[in-house]
Amino acid sequence: MQGPTHILVGISLEKIFSKKRMQPVVRFVVIAVIALFLHSVFDRIARITYHPPDARYTDPFWVGYHLIVYTATIYMLVKYWRKYPIGITFSILPDFDWVILHGSKAILGEHPSWYQTGHIHQFLHTITDAVPPFSLLHQYLPDRTDDKLGFLWEVLIVISLILLIRWLDKRAVAKDK
Repeated sequence: MQGPTHILVGISLEKIFSKKRMQPVVRFVVIAVIALFLHSVFDRIARITYHPPDARYTDPFWVGYHLIVYTATIYMLVKYWRKYPIGITFSILPDFDWVILHGSKAILGEHPSWYQTGHIHQFLHTITDAVPPFSLLHQYLPDRTDDKLGFLWEVLIVISLILLIRWLDKRAVAKDK
């Protein structure tokens, strides 16, 4: 999944656990662990979304799509970071694999010898792939990462997460009355 999707998952988690009666340290750990796990789950679901593994700078659709994704990511970080730092941090933390891999490739011309693959993603996927029913996602979802219409699946997921967040907000207001 793309950054905005992961960020919305993190915001949702913080909203869900913000009113729960638990110690702040326990809340922090619960949000962090669930956010990391859900990052992996959503990355497995990403098989059905437009998610080419390589940059396609000559493809206007790829460039336009990623400009929208990067703009939305930056906007969401600026707008929501202060209010939901735990959920956002842990929901996008695994994507620092790609910052390291793509950044080193751009700067050095190659990946560092100590970081040839996304270690955080590999670790999380090992866990997710061992937990039924999530273990079935990677096996049975069709790989549509090169299908440009796959962006619609991501849009549908983003809309669903926004609706969840709005429902959580309404529910919180109703409880406060």
